[in-house]
Amino acid sequence: MQLIIRDLIYRSPLKSLFLPFIYWSLLFCGFILLCEIIPFTAQFINGGFSEQIRQGYYGKLICELFTKPLAFHLWFLRDLIVLVILSPAIYALLRFCKGYYGILLLGIIVVNVVLSISINHFASFFWFSLGGYIGYNKYSIEYEGLTKYAIIILLMYIVLVILRVESILPKNVSILVNIIGVLSIWGLYDTLCRGRVLPDDKLLCKCSSYTFFIYCFHEPTLNIFKKLLIKTIGLSQISLIISYFLSVILMLIFALWVGWLLKRKMPRLYLALSGGR
Repeated sequence: MQLIIRDLIYRSPLKSLFLPFIYWSLLFCGFILLCEIIPFTAQFINGGFSEQIRQGYYGKLICELFTKPLAFHLWFLRDLIVLVILSPAIYALLRFCKGYYGILLLGIIVVNVVLSISINHFASFFWFSLGGYIGYNKYSIEYEGLTKYAIIILLMYIVLVILRVESILPKNVSILVNIIGVLSIWGLYDTLCRGRVLPDDKLLCKCSSYTFFIYCFHEPTLNIFKKLLIKTIGLSQISLIISYFLSVILMLIFALWVGWLLKRKMPRLYLALSGGR
C-alpha cells in the first residue's frame, strides 16, 4: 500500500491508468466499428456499436465508457482507477485498524456469502485491500505447507469451478472459489519450481514486461482468433477444444510481436498505451 501511495506522488495515475483506459477504449470502439462496416469482418465481431451510433445513443455510449466499459475487459482498469483514488483512505484504515482490518474483510465476505447480499465491485476492493493488509503488516507470503496439499487444493478448485459453472453453487461464493484458486496456483507453482523463480528465465522476464499491453490488447484479438480457427477447422467438439487453447497461444505470440514492434518503431505510442510501464 505504501508503494501505491508513493506511485501517486511520483507517477501520475492520469498517465499510468486513466489515459491508457481512454486510449484503449477508443481503439477498441474504433476497431469494432471498422470491422462492422466491412462485410467480411462483420461476421467475426459481436459489437452493435454502429447501430447505437446510428440511433444517436451518444450519451449512453459516453456514460458506459466510464461506468460499464465498452471495451468490456477494461473493467479491471476502471476498478483500479477508483481504488487508486481511494487508496489514501484505505491506507488510513489500515493504520487505524491494524490487525483488525483482516477481520473487517472477513466480515464483509461473511455478509456477502451467508446473507446473499451482493456488494458491487467488492472483489476488486477485497484483493486490493488484502494486498495492502499483507504488505502493511509485513506478513510473510512464503508458506511451504501449500506444497504438501497443492494437488488436493487444485482438485478442490476444479470441482468448485464445475459446480459454479453448472449453477449448483450460488454467485455469492465466487470470491471464496477464487481464494481457493489462488491458493491452488500458488501451491502448484511452489511445487513445480522448487525454489526457482520465473524472473530467472530471461525469455519469461522479457515477455513479462508486456503483460499490461497484452491484457489491454487481448480483446477483441482473442475472440477473432477463436472465430478464425473455428471457421478454418470447422465446428465440432474437438475443434472447439483446439480453438480454445490454440487461440490463446496465437494471441499471445501476436500480442508480443505487436508490442515489440510498437516499442521499437513507435516508443512514444507504446509508452502512452502501456502507461509508461
